[in-house]
Amino acid sequence: MNWTEINKTVVFFEPPSVLPQQSFHKTDCVHFKVFGDVTEISDECFYQYKCLETLELPDSILKIGNSIIAETKIKTIHIPLNCKDLHGFGSFDWTYSLEEFTISPESRYFSVFDGVLYNKLMTKLICYPSARKAHIYTVPYGVKTFMASSTNCISFLKQMIIPQTTSDVFHLLYNCTVPDIKVIIYRFPGASASDLIIGNFSFNSMSNYGRDNLTFITSEYYSEYYEINSSVRLFGLNGKKNIRYTDTFFSLLTTIKTVDVSPSFVSVLTTGFSNSPNAVINIERLSSLRANNCFRSSFVSLLVFISLIK
Repeated sequence: MNWTEINKTVVFFEPPSVLPQQSFHKTDCVHFKVFGDVTEISDECFYQYKCLETLELPDSILKIGNSIIAETKIKTIHIPLNCKDLHGFGSFDWTYSLEEFTISPESRYFSVFDGVLYNKLMTKLICYPSARKAHIYTVPYGVKTFMASSTNCISFLKQMIIPQTTSDVFHLLYNCTVPDIKVIIYRFPGASASDLIIGNFSFNSMSNYGRDNLTFITSEYYSEYYEINSSVRLFGLNGKKNIRYTDTFFSLLTTIKTVDVSPSFVSVLTTGFSNSPNAVINIERLSSLRANNCFRSSFVSLLVFISLIK
C-alpha cells in the first residue's frame, strides 16, 4: 500500500480478495485507488474517511458490503463492471455528499438513470444519491420496489413523485434532512393508499412527519421528468382517453425544454410549467413510422391549453 503526500492518495496494488475495513491514512486520505483482483468489499470498508473525495475500485469486484462510504466526502461513485451483489440494507447509505452514480454501459446487473441507481430492469430503486442537486424527482413508471436505504439521508430534494406501479417503499426518507419534503404517490383507481408498504423505519429522525404527510393521487396517467435532456413526458395508462392534466409540481423546474404529451390528453394546465417559459410542448400522434410514436405536431387545435389567471 502506497501513500503520496502531495495529493493525499492511497494506492493499494495487491489487496486480498476480500478487502477488509481500511484505516491507512484514515484522517487525511483524499483519494483511494484499489487495484488487483479484489472480489468483495467488506462492510464499512471506508467508514469515516472524512476527507475522502474519490474512490476507484477494480471491475473484478462482485460484491459490495454495507455502508462502505459512510461519512465520506465522495460525490460520485462508479459501480464496477462485474459487481452483481449489493448489501440488502444499503451499500451507499449514511453519506450526505453523494450526488451521482455511474456505471459501464456494459453492466449486466444495474442501470443508472439521471445519476440514480436501479437494478438492470429498473424495477427496483436501489439508491437515490443523498446530495443529488435536484428539487424534484419522478421515479420512473415501472419501478415496483424501493430497497432499504434507497432514500437514506436525502438533503436537497423538495418533491418525490412515485408511480402507480410501486407497491413498497421500505424505510422511506430514513434520516432525511429536508423537513418539508413532499412525497406524491400515484395510485390506480380502486387501489387503497393503505396497500403501500412503507417499512418500520420510514421517516426516522423526521419530527412530526409520518404517513399522513404523504399525498396520494388516484390517476390513470403519469408524468416523468428526464434531467438528461430536460424533458417531461405525460402519458395515459390502460388505454385511458380524454385526460385532463392538472398537476403543478413541475412548476418547481426552470429548465424544462420540451413537454411531450401523449394522445390520451385533451387538455393541459400550462401553469404546471410556468417557470420554464421557453418549454416547447410536443403533441404526440400515432405513427407507423416512428417506434416511439413521437413527433412534433402542427395540429395544436387537438389539445386545449389552460392557463389559470390569479
